[in-house]
Amino acid sequence: MFQCRTLSLIFLDLNMSDMDGREVLTELVKKDKLSHLSVVILTTSTDKQDVLNMYKLRCSSYATKPNDLDQFLRIIQGISDHWFSVVVLPPKN
Repeated sequence: MFQCRTLSLIFLDLNMSDMDGREVLTELVKKDKLSHLSVVILTTSTDKQDVLNMYKLRCSSYATKPNDLDQFLRIIQGISDHWFSVVVLPPKN
């Protein structure tokens, strides 16, 4: 019987105060126990190098936060629809 594991999704901003999102993602990818986590970068940075670096660190998705609340909520809804309705995960080991 096919069983999917539960989706664990992290929303990560690159511009946090104590440890920025770049550092958090760098640490996450070092930990085998955390390798199943899906990481969505949701940040104000539109820097092409940030986008490239985050995908190199194996982020699952990268989205730029808009200034408008309605647009922000649409982005969150779209991400939720994708990750919780569309994505199929591999079976547990």
